Amino acid sequence: MRELLILFLKKDIGGTASLNYGISGRNDGETYQAGVNYGASLGKKDSYISLSLQLNHRGKTTRTQNHNLDIFGGNFAYDFADNPAAARAADDAIIQQRGLTRDDFNFQIGDAQIKQAQLFLIQNTRLMIDLNYILLEVLV
Repeated sequence: MRELLILFLKKDIGGTASLNYGISGRNDGETYQAGVNYGASLGKKDSYISLSLQLNHRGKTTRTQNHNLDIFGGNFAYDFADNPAAARAADDAIIQQRGLTRDDFNFQIGDAQIKQAQLFLIQNTRLMIDLNYILLEVLV
């Protein structure tokens, strides 16, 4: 699943709101996104203020699956053992003896869960200031 975030600097007066939902093709990694924006004029030409809030949530994804790795034995994987069936049986006995299952040794593969909030405040005001006067004040 790919997402694209495009941020526009809004100069509009009024408000907008948006809601988005998505899920991966494997029915995990749910994505929720909510956004609101409100803009108002400050009374002068080309002067405005805009406030935006963006909330994002992405659930974790998992691509975990059982593997063929030797957990307690001396081999990297059962395929590298002299007797793969005996190596797996010995490993299974230790796993069972410890009250565990093969699923306890699965890798965590996928995306982490993310919660994010963003707040934007944009203000544009035309300032009509005589820079010569300010420079004189500094130099005096």
